[in-house]
Amino acid sequence: MEQDPRYLSNRSRDGHERCRRYQRRLNVGTIGWELLFAFLFIVSLTDRLAARGWGFADGTWVFLGFMVAGVVLWFLNTAINKIMLAYIRHTYGPTPSD
Repeated sequence: MEQDPRYLSNRSRDGHERCRRYQRRLNVGTIGWELLFAFLFIVSLTDRLAARGWGFADGTWVFLGFMVAGVVLWFLNTAINKIMLAYIRHTYGPTPSD
């Protein structure tokens, strides 16, 4: 049984837009995450090296770990998004042009 081409076209367009929206949100979230923990890492490193006593010196490796975890999660989520996009292209076809 053949699907209506308009249905496939609309589903393809919706799916591609959803993938683009997910990737945009992922990129913005990851940038915010990385900036926050990079700032905290720099503050903790300054606290450790200058012995300021701000209370951040104990978290130096933790902040660095969260920065690395953010990059790993970004790669994982990007791979999932690419798999989802490949499924949409396989099922509904390429992005229809208007």
